[in-house]
Amino acid sequence: MKFEKLTSDIKLMRKENSWGRIIILAAIVVIGLLVVQMMNQKTVVTLVPPNLTEEAQIHHDKAQEEIHKAWSLYVAESLGNVTPSTSDFVRTTLDPLLDARIRSEALVILDRQIDRIKRDQVSFSFEPREVQLNPDNGRVYIVGRHYTHAAVGDATRVNRTYEFKWEFENYLPKLVHINTYEGAPRL
Repeated sequence: MKFEKLTSDIKLMRKENSWGRIIILAAIVVIGLLVVQMMNQKTVVTLVPPNLTEEAQIHHDKAQEEIHKAWSLYVAESLGNVTPSTSDFVRTTLDPLLDARIRSEALVILDRQIDRIKRDQVSFSFEPREVQLNPDNGRVYIVGRHYTHAAVGDATRVNRTYEFKWEFENYLPKLVHINTYEGAPRL
């Protein structure tokens, strides 16, 4: 009797052992698939930039509207508040943000403006009033008052719009379009 129980227990153990091997093999396959999936997934970065009141997400090649607005406001304030002593710093700050498609043209225009600022000893100040994003073309418009302060005399004031378009590559912003003009945004 004990011999029959022993043989039935051995058969049961072999059956459980074969099922255990199948389960372990299936678990290894699932773990392998999960590792491959995890390696191919792009990270989502959540940031709270200084001029945002809530968090916003940057994906590998795109960002939420709030990030576009925040970068646009930063660049508009940098370009709009320039003195002869800070003009080179503004160029250095803007250079890495420019996309290769517009870098050379934008830097030539910026260098001309910097030369004029230094030669004429003028300063600019900008007070942003409104930030708009046009979802149709992806452009951000920063509207505000722009003041030109000459070495002597009163400051002249005009309403000015800064227009930007951003693309993101490897979580980094690239400025692909920049324009500035007097008056309201040209939507």
